[in-house]
Amino acid sequence: MNGVLRAGWALAAILALGTVSEAQNSFEATAEHKLRAGDVGDWDAELKTWQAGPDAEPTVEKGTETVKVMGDLWTISDFKGQFSGMDFSGHGFTGYDPLKKKFVGTWVDTMSLAPMILEGTYDAAKKTLMMTSEGVNPATKEAYKLRETLTWKDKDHRTFVLYMTMGDVKSEPVKMMEISYTRKK
Repeated sequence: MNGVLRAGWALAAILALGTVSEAQNSFEATAEHKLRAGDVGDWDAELKTWQAGPDAEPTVEKGTETVKVMGDLWTISDFKGQFSGMDFSGHGFTGYDPLKKKFVGTWVDTMSLAPMILEGTYDAAKKTLMMTSEGVNPATKEAYKLRETLTWKDKDHRTFVLYMTMGDVKSEPVKMMEISYTRKK
């Protein structure tokens, strides 16, 4: 049944685009789609979190990430590690929406009750992808806003930083997490 449903969606996409040739051309990766392709591979991660507040010493834990591509349009990230001394894993998709002219993504993990939907832009001069999300935490019913940055130092090193505002979403975001990634050799 799932195979039939997937084939139906693919056929509907092709029909909506007009012809098979037009459909194939519409799926060509842009430079923005290819941006994250350099991340494909296995990475060691050092995770720092500021759970006791931004002025406290961070908790430091280790993790790993594997990044794969789906076609030339999406990267798929699988993260495994520790968070607050507990096993943690997360799964993300990132791509580029040429109609919005924005990067788009989703994130789910073992500590979240709802998926996170993200969108943002890339600053080539800073080699930084900035994504934002907002919503309501299903557990606490508090509104949140977050901003995350992914900065490439070189092909083997990148840094992810997460800033978040909870409750009063008009207040200044607080740095909650930083992950330093090093490509495994």
